[in-house]
Amino acid sequence: MTRNASFLALAAFLAMASPGMAFDCAKASTAVEKAICADPDLKKLDDDLGEVYAAIKAASSDSEKKMLARSQKRWIMSREQCPDAEAGLSSCIRSALEERLRLFRGEAESGPGTGSEIIPVFIVQDGTEKIYDLDIEVLRFVHPKTKGEKKLNDIANDIVSEVTIGPHGQDTMGSTYAQQDGITLTYAAPDFMSVLHSYWSDEGGAHGNGGVENFNIDMKTGKVLKIGDVLPEDAASVLQAKCKDQIIAEKKTRMEGIEDYDVATDDFIKDEVIAEHIATFSRWSIGADQIAISFDSYAIGAYAEGTYECTFPTAEVKATALPGALIP
Repeated sequence: MTRNASFLALAAFLAMASPGMAFDCAKASTAVEKAICADPDLKKLDDDLGEVYAAIKAASSDSEKKMLARSQKRWIMSREQCPDAEAGLSSCIRSALEERLRLFRGEAESGPGTGSEIIPVFIVQDGTEKIYDLDIEVLRFVHPKTKGEKKLNDIANDIVSEVTIGPHGQDTMGSTYAQQDGITLTYAAPDFMSVLHSYWSDEGGAHGNGGVENFNIDMKTGKVLKIGDVLPEDAASVLQAKCKDQIIAEKKTRMEGIEDYDVATDDFIKDEVIAEHIATFSRWSIGADQIAISFDSYAIGAYAEGTYECTFPTAEVKATALPGALIP
């Protein structure tokens, strides 16, 4: 069977199959399916994924169920791209299954969790020159109780409300425009949650563009915190100086070997730009062990340099925080 014929056969199978149910190992046909059936640990992960899928489906609206199925079919297609080689196949499948399970369970990267049920909500659309290719993943509380839980749902609803489904009405000159959005919980606890919203879009031009936005939420009040709620001004100034040192060190590494580059004359490295980013709490992604402050493309360097960030141990920042500040 040719590569194209194999792909079409798999696509036809996925169109008919219920994407959340564990497949019958007696009918396993692809290298990935056979590898899952041959490894009890992988099969257990796959079975767990099927169970969580069913729970999400039960807690979803009719429109959410439709998009859940679309997302799962697209994910299965991507999982099938794991390398057909014994050495890397199992680890690739394991990583894919574990990552999908974390998303399905609404698990935070760190923290004890909120104790409330969180599910993913998807918007998936295969693009053409007339409609966006969409891959949107947000999280919401199934039964929001606190003001903070309702705030996360508001954030998710705002992201979803801005997505264009169907014809976009733009002349793409034959290209397919794309949009990706995702929500990640970098920290979650009953009193505090740090939410990372990452986004990217391609609407023509030399390359796509994206960025990140963070929401650091007081779960009791639902307030999205600002820097003044967490740090005194003198502590922010100390972070600014340390951040500048980190950026300069990273610049030297990335520019090594580029003739005539001198970090001392790099016009992108400006104290006021660094200070502005440190003072903007939506730049802060907070985890139990580390805090990352992000800089968008063009803020600290040319697009080709990539994005920059400054990182600090969470405990170090907490030691300088205001009394009672919601830092893990």
